[in-house]
Amino acid sequence: MTTKDIVNYLEKKKTPFELLEHKEVYTAKEAAKVAKAKEEEIIKALILKAGGKKFIMVVLPANLAAKIKKVKSFLKVKELVLATEAEMKKATGLKPGSAPALGKLLKLKTIAEKKVEKNKNIIFPAGDYTKSIKIKTKDWFTLEKPEVLEFSVVPSTKKKSKKKK
Repeated sequence: MTTKDIVNYLEKKKTPFELLEHKEVYTAKEAAKVAKAKEEEIIKALILKAGGKKFIMVVLPANLAAKIKKVKSFLKVKELVLATEAEMKKATGLKPGSAPALGKLLKLKTIAEKKVEKNKNIIFPAGDYTKSIKIKTKDWFTLEKPEVLEFSVVPSTKKKSKKKK
């Protein structure tokens, strides 16, 4: 999967978008800075493995963390884990952190965090670390038709203290 594949898909679906080219970025903070956007507009797509074999995509603002247990309960599966780097590459053909929030294109069931709806626009990777897609949130929801669920939390910044024996 390349940026060109992603662009062709969006054009074929007649979905308006903007392709942003920028320096290589690996974090939401860096992506927000180069895109001149708020951190919550940067969207990450996590690839999860359900029941040991089926892959799904969960999409959420990059400044939040996913509560996997909530998604697991929603899906009614016994096991739900983050895909390994090798599994993600097998499921999407992409490196971690470069997958677009386009589950339909990748033939993956997509679940969106409800907080994504609060943004006017969202920005997500376009298949590599130097290109991103900016799209109106309503257009993304129309295209993807994801199931919507509240499953995120603000990540803890506290360091876990080690208990003394």
